[in-house]
Amino acid sequence: MFLLSFELLIERCTFRGNRCELGDNNTSGGGMHLSSGYATLKNCLIYDNYSTYGGGGIYKFAPSPANTGILTLVNCTIASNVAPSSSAIYFRRFDSMHMCNTVIYSNLVGISSSYAFYFTNSWIQQRDVTNGVNGEGNITNGLNPAFVDVEGNNFRLTAGSPCINTGVNQPWTAGAIDLDGRERVRYGTVDMGAYEYVYEGTVYMLR
Repeated sequence: MFLLSFELLIERCTFRGNRCELGDNNTSGGGMHLSSGYATLKNCLIYDNYSTYGGGGIYKFAPSPANTGILTLVNCTIASNVAPSSSAIYFRRFDSMHMCNTVIYSNLVGISSSYAFYFTNSWIQQRDVTNGVNGEGNITNGLNPAFVDVEGNNFRLTAGSPCINTGVNQPWTAGAIDLDGRERVRYGTVDMGAYEYVYEGTVYMLR
């Protein structure tokens, strides 16, 4: 998908099984190519995409300072994307990314960029970021996010996942729903990723 926009909001969408076999800054990006401006993805799943040149999942390219922008990922899951010469998320020139409550896992490489990234309460795979990483509450120590079945492309969380109740609540999460259409915050704190975990045998008391 090629998107050219200065203010873009995408919610509760899945991008999967896409291929980009071209090889330049204007055509790369397996799941998504973003050019110019600002884009926000909420409760989205990007998986099983491929790009020959860069950005198996997402490729963000600003051709000039006048086209600079920020990509914001909130409660997204970026998994099992491949870019042989790059990474799942790749940035080129004049851009930055803000990530919150997001999981990047099981990609050939996680993130690469020479520009700034700001992470908050996210599970971050291997990265190559040369211009600084800022943020709190992140998981970067190699723990497994414990998806149900990575090989089967089921990226919901299991009971032992370190992503459960470790996100950070934001105003929009009150009354929101996840990618499955389930209540976004069930146990006081939002989970990381596109899916909220529901404990088996949960009992609700009605008064």
